[in-house]
This record gives sequence, C-alpha cells and structure tokens, in this order.
Amino acid sequence: MIIRLSKRMASFFVRRSIIEKNDVEVYEYGLQLLLSTVLNAVIALLLAIVSGTVIPCLFYLSAFVVMRKSAGGFHANTHWGCCCILVVVTKQNRTIPILTKMDF
Repeated sequence: MIIRLSKRMASFFVRRSIIEKNDVEVYEYGLQLLLSTVLNAVIALLLAIVSGTVIPCLFYLSAFVVMRKSAGGFHANTHWGCCCILVVVTKQNRTIPILTKMDF
C-alpha cells in the first residue's frame, strides 16, 4: 500500500514537472519513509485516544524517537510489519503502568 502510493505520488510529481524523471526513485523512497512515519504516528495516536492516554503516549513517542535515533533498533522487513510492531510496543507501554498500578 505505502509503496504503491509513493510510486503514484512520485509519478504525479513528474507529470506536473515538480521533479525530474531521473530523480523519481529517490522521491519514491523518501515518500515511503514519510508515509510510513505518518501512518505509524496516526496509529499510535489513535491507540492513545481509544485508551485515553494521549499525553503519556506523546511522552512515550518522544522518548522512543530520541532513543531510536541514537541507539538504532529492530527494522521490520515490511511497512506492515513495522506497523504491527509499533502497535505491540505501544500497547505494551500502556499495559505495564496499569499492571504495576503506577499513576502517570
């Protein structure tokens, strides 16, 4: 889905003369990264809204981004795998304080 959408967007940019045809692969890759990041953020925020933990989720995601940038981490083979892992990790982040009765 993300790959197909990024290809369509890059083709649209070429047709509109926004980018040159020989740069299309670079833009496709950049758009894949952008769309994947936006999708992951939307999923995390939807989970936070549903669980009523928006502020703690924003703190968690901020810390996660900083840690991920400096320490690296696991890379899924597909964007779908990345989304699934994000859901599990985000859900786990919200479950641990509940199980230990910590008040955030």
